[in-house]
Amino acid sequence: MSAQLHILVVDDSDTERKVTVELLTKEAYLVTTARSVRQAKDVLRAYNSAHALDSIRVVVLESDLGGVDAIEDLLPISEEKLKVSPQVILLNRDSLHPGRHRKAIGRGAYLILHKAHTLDRLVPTIQQLFDLK
Repeated sequence: MSAQLHILVVDDSDTERKVTVELLTKEAYLVTTARSVRQAKDVLRAYNSAHALDSIRVVVLESDLGGVDAIEDLLPISEEKLKVSPQVILLNRDSLHPGRHRKAIGRGAYLILHKAHTLDRLVPTIQQLFDLK
């Protein structure tokens, strides 16, 4: 892939967002951040309408953003009119109830990772998504 892969990291925790951004930028990904569902939707609309060449291809999304259910509020990304529909990797602090897991996958999540395992599995998951090595 010649263009740099663009990733949106959505997390309301400054510390966790910073750690995720450092991990991804170390791997030479272009990273944009958002603290909320509303901000994430604005970022997705802006990048996917005005910047077709560097559209956001992956969203790394915390499932619980300060009491806001990201599965309900952000995951239906396919309903947005985007030039490129990003792949969503959902991060979850606790184990996800099987019903919520099915709901997240049904609404478009590519994979759900437990936050404790994120650093070990996030980059390999992104590489697998786009066949990068």
